[in-house]
Amino acid sequence: MKKKFKKIVYLDRVTAGPIDLREKFDKYGEYIEYEDTEVGEIDERIEDVDVVITTRIRLGKKSSLRRLKKLKLILITATGFNHIDVKKCK
Repeated sequence: MKKKFKKIVYLDRVTAGPIDLREKFDKYGEYIEYEDTEVGEIDERIEDVDVVITTRIRLGKKSSLRRLKKLKLILITATGFNHIDVKKCK
């Protein structure tokens, strides 16, 4: 099976609980997870990714979403999306 995405990053894995996500996401692309991400680490961690997974990390407020040419998808593992700057995603 051809991998659809090259790089998938989970920014706050600690919020997902004790489930094995690597097995589920590896089949779609290179999967990288960080237990948690500080504001100053966001841009570096999502710089070259196709998919960002997050529960509560703010994207677009202080991070530079518009310059992320490879970003195709933001997966939110919570209810609501007020922590994502939707205008910058367009």
